[in-house]
Amino acid sequence: MRRAGGGVLSGDETAAVVEALTRSCPADPPEPAPGDPDRPRPVVVESSAATQPLVAALDDRAARLLAGCDRESLAAFGRALLDAWLADGMPAAESWALVAQAHVGDDATMDQLGPLVRSWPAKSRYARAIDGFAVLATVGSDVSLRHLLAIEANMSGGSTNDRAADYLTQAAALRGLSVTQLADRLAITHGLDTGLAVDYGPRRFPVVVDEHLTAHVAGPDGRILTRPPKPGVKDTDAGAYQWFLQFKKDLRATAAAQTARLEREMHTHRTRPARDLAGVLLPHPILGPIARRLLWGEYDTANRLVRALRVAEDGSLADVHDTTVAVSGNTPLGIVHPAELGDELAGWAQIITDYEILQPFAQVNRPAVALTAEQRVATGLAGFGPVAPDAIEGLLRGRWHGNGYETSNSTHTQLRHGMPGGLTLLAELDPGVPTSAYPTPAGEQRITEIWVDDTWSDHWQRERRTPMGAADPAALSELLVELYALS
Repeated sequence: MRRAGGGVLSGDETAAVVEALTRSCPADPPEPAPGDPDRPRPVVVESSAATQPLVAALDDRAARLLAGCDRESLAAFGRALLDAWLADGMPAAESWALVAQAHVGDDATMDQLGPLVRSWPAKSRYARAIDGFAVLATVGSDVSLRHLLAIEANMSGGSTNDRAADYLTQAAALRGLSVTQLADRLAITHGLDTGLAVDYGPRRFPVVVDEHLTAHVAGPDGRILTRPPKPGVKDTDAGAYQWFLQFKKDLRATAAAQTARLEREMHTHRTRPARDLAGVLLPHPILGPIARRLLWGEYDTANRLVRALRVAEDGSLADVHDTTVAVSGNTPLGIVHPAELGDELAGWAQIITDYEILQPFAQVNRPAVALTAEQRVATGLAGFGPVAPDAIEGLLRGRWHGNGYETSNSTHTQLRHGMPGGLTLLAELDPGVPTSAYPTPAGEQRITEIWVDDTWSDHWQRERRTPMGAADPAALSELLVELYALS
């Protein structure tokens, strides 16, 4: 390992560096620690809902020692420690080798670590995954946070994923941003913002991208070509042709990932300040073409839709009457779910058709269930049937969960699914389906009632207390569409 000013560290100095790194650990949890106040280090109750600790800073002596090392050499040394720990089976007692990457790792380290951390929960390495989240968030570079964003994008729920989301929120807040704003700013451009070309040497074909994010090239006469002519004998860089084919694949993958992210935002009501639409999204070579084809909404402080808006051809915002609307820069804007549009849905669908806008995902024409005024104040919705037991079991293999009495029959008599705001949607089943595949297969089912309850409840009370209108309209619509599809 090299010194910052030149030369190589001695064996004793290298040993001192390792000894300093062995003290790497998470900081004390920021939540108050319950227990006996006289105990020097009271036991902390771990909670995935609590703010998660980042990696603690090293003491002054250790920090000075690392500062005297060449950063590139130190990062390579850190990766060697990480590799040795991985090869040894990731022993928990030596997990400092992972946590230490927060102090010594560079972008190459983060590129190595990101996919590993992403894979560990599936291998039941939950504690190590949480340490990895802490490292990525503590480093806080563009590269490390892109990996943390990719982890969040593929989360399916659970306490480990709650911790990943918290680390991402903290890392974004350190930059003065929300997670949505961070994701917008870290969206890669593939160089489209600076201009690209298939450069053979003697011949050069500028790369152009259409509104659907399909890459083409411009020929010498200005005509748009699906792909460049193949290299000839006089061309000095024949590899540029294969580069373009790979670029098209990479662009397609990025466009699909960003489209999926924005669709998730529609479900979760993530918003951004209106100034970010014009200042960040629309100028972006990949986000811009997606954002222009979506319907946006102005939201109030309670995350309720105030009015829907579209991006006009000149970049201004227009309402359902095609009137230009001025919105202040701090106004929260989000992607509208059709269940929120009410009586304006038909008008917006007509505008999308009239302007021949091909939306990047089903939005205005998305299957949706919007409650009537009477249904919003009701504490339940009518059921339906008959429903095939296989259809119920299909939901249970997905994101729905069963709920039932532990009897000799072990039967699920409820379907439940979490919703935002601490609520759960429930569907009552009659007669119910077995909790296991081994008992006698279930017969024909009916859904007798659909209702909303607090998530913390056991859901067995007879009285229904929560009006259906208390549920988030987008989340409720998506779940009702799934349920009604059973019939």
